[in-house]
Amino acid sequence: MDEYLTTLRQSSKPMYEEEKRQGLILDYKVFFKETKNSPEDWDICVAVEYKNYAAMDGLAAKGEGVRDKILGGKAPAQQLSQKRAEIREIVSSELLQEVFLK
Repeated sequence: MDEYLTTLRQSSKPMYEEEKRQGLILDYKVFFKETKNSPEDWDICVAVEYKNYAAMDGLAAKGEGVRDKILGGKAPAQQLSQKRAEIREIVSSELLQEVFLK
């Protein structure tokens, strides 16, 4: 887990910070899950907050610009992705909507 957190700190954090600076995202958070329902359950969650659904329109292209600025292009990003694939398993990807109770 330490190796994965190191890659988050060195590459993901600067990208998320740049995306915040550019107004592409509102915020991001990293969570540790203290309880598990099964051995296959997740233990680290990276959450990204967007202003609304419309903020995700064209996000891939905008994100590529940030990726290139921070990581130096597509090839270094692919190498990082391959390295992470060796040390993690993506259990799920969720799209959630926050509800404010009145």
